[in-house]
Amino acid sequence: MHKKIHSLRFFINRAAALRQYREFQRVTAKLPTSTRSDIRRQIRVEFENCRFVEEEEQIQLLLRYGKEQLKYVSSLVDTAVSKQHQKRKVNRNPEHTNGQGVDAVKMSWPWNRT
Repeated sequence: MHKKIHSLRFFINRAAALRQYREFQRVTAKLPTSTRSDIRRQIRVEFENCRFVEEEEQIQLLLRYGKEQLKYVSSLVDTAVSKQHQKRKVNRNPEHTNGQGVDAVKMSWPWNRT
């Protein structure tokens, strides 16, 4: 049984693909658990579908495509995370006071209770 001898380029491409996969994992870590697991599952499927590609040109094309997709996913994640943070912020507009010029949030603090 003969083992196939791989070139240096093969190992460089393999390392680049693994690095890219890990970067997808880091980028999606900011997402809520349910969304994160679905996105990561899709990413895993895409990488698995291309696992046995051996042509140098095809691999380079896939790595470039992955780089573009990583930028796209990163911007989507940043947008989703910023929207989550906006929803969590307490609205401190003057119209949301209790009529005494005190924010409604401060009224729930223990030292402001009368």
